[in-house]
Amino acid sequence: MTNMQVPLIGVTAANDPAVPGHYILRWDYVRGVEAAGGIAVILAPTRPSRLAPILDRLDAVVLSGGLDVSPQMYGGGDHITIHGSSLERDEFEAELILKALERDLPLLGICRGMQMMNVVRGGDLIQDIPSAVEGAVSHNQPGRPRDAIVHSVSIHETSRLYDIVGRSRIDVNSFHHQAIGAVGEGMVVTSRSTDGVVEGAEIPGYRFVVGIQWHPETLWPLGPPFASIFDALVREAGVSSG
Repeated sequence: MTNMQVPLIGVTAANDPAVPGHYILRWDYVRGVEAAGGIAVILAPTRPSRLAPILDRLDAVVLSGGLDVSPQMYGGGDHITIHGSSLERDEFEAELILKALERDLPLLGICRGMQMMNVVRGGDLIQDIPSAVEGAVSHNQPGRPRDAIVHSVSIHETSRLYDIVGRSRIDVNSFHHQAIGAVGEGMVVTSRSTDGVVEGAEIPGYRFVVGIQWHPETLWPLGPPFASIFDALVREAGVSSG
């Protein structure tokens, strides 16, 4: 790539269970990348053989949120609360993560995206927080605005995430009923909510492999610390594009 080229950031799209044959992606992922100085490239599931030429053109990847990861991906049972699973998306994103790690491409996993990172590394998921975690705080906010703050998270001060947001505790929004259970190989937990649920994880030893359970793509207009997450990703991506 030529010097000063704007970093290209791939953002994964989701299958739309309400409209079979369609992919969807909330616009705020794209706007968050753009506000940080990158260009968002939407990634729809494709055959693994086509991933290499795609990744040759990208400077970083965002694994977006969405509906539940299929239990088949981590040997779990079919819990009654699981909905919207798509093996097509799961298998595509699993291969995408593996190939991104092989290339040491900056990788940001948001909500479901972080869960996929953990599954690919051999971990599993808590399939339903309300029924599995005693005393769980509210991790979902139906009927409330997407930028509503619902709980706080603590952040380990030795983590890359702490370096990015510059705080050991922040208040966040939340849209999930699943979470990381057994932690995958090489994954390090960086953040938890007050009920102990994992809210952040990363893989040391790579340039940038960061996962968070909340949704900065909705909160970035508020500025730091939420915009800081996209800023850090695009800044790292710019190192490879320069």
